[in-house]
Amino acid sequence: MEDIAILHLMVPKKKNINLNQPATKGDLKQLREELVLQIGAAEKRTDGKMQQFKEEIISHFDVVAENIHRDVAGANRDEISAIQDKVRQHDTDIIAIKQKVGIS
Repeated sequence: MEDIAILHLMVPKKKNINLNQPATKGDLKQLREELVLQIGAAEKRTDGKMQQFKEEIISHFDVVAENIHRDVAGANRDEISAIQDKVRQHDTDIIAIKQKVGIS
């Protein structure tokens, strides 16, 4: 009986529906047409929501990718700076050793 009540709500065009009588071919045709319209409308709503969701995901991905890119670039700069500091320290140490040994 619950299914019949749902079908009754889905077919608003026909009035005076007697839920105790079998459906006619015309009733079924009308129901099919109404269902096709409702499914089409639901698909349009879903497509719109999916497109919006897709755009939000892409936007979020772009932000995350940019953050990762900046983090990696910053880490790379830090590593280069540390290497340069070590090279400077090694140069200073080599000069000091050369002077102590009397090579320079």
